[in-house]
Amino acid sequence: MSTRKHEFCSAGWIEQARSYLEEAAHGQDLSGIELTFSEVFTDAPAYLNPDVEGRLGWYMQIREQELKVIEGIPESADVRITVDYQTILPVTRLVFEGNPEAMQEAGRIVTQAIAAGQMKREGDENEMANVPWFMGLHDAMAVQTA
Repeated sequence: MSTRKHEFCSAGWIEQARSYLEEAAHGQDLSGIELTFSEVFTDAPAYLNPDVEGRLGWYMQIREQELKVIEGIPESADVRITVDYQTILPVTRLVFEGNPEAMQEAGRIVTQAIAAGQMKREGDENEMANVPWFMGLHDAMAVQTA
């Protein structure tokens, strides 16, 4: 993975996420896993070219033992997180490993965002247990998020 920083959820950022996930999934047995994980960011900055509703997104899809990381918002997802772009932006830059203060701060921001209606979590997040290698994505991308 590159050490170059990218604007959160920009095309370059998604390409770095793709690179990380492809490397993390390499050699993993994906048979029997059918999963679409999606993140959608509302009220995204205009310079990032959001859709007509002001949304940006990306998703990871595993089908027939093939992993894809795609820019955009899928019609449906097994797990979808929708959150206001500016609200979640500080969390995207926090490295959690070995940093309990960052975990607490992220928890506080997420709790407030849910209470304020700025964040919605849909689907069965237990589905993510089938892809434990996915869990390193946040920290890997935090150090690359401008």
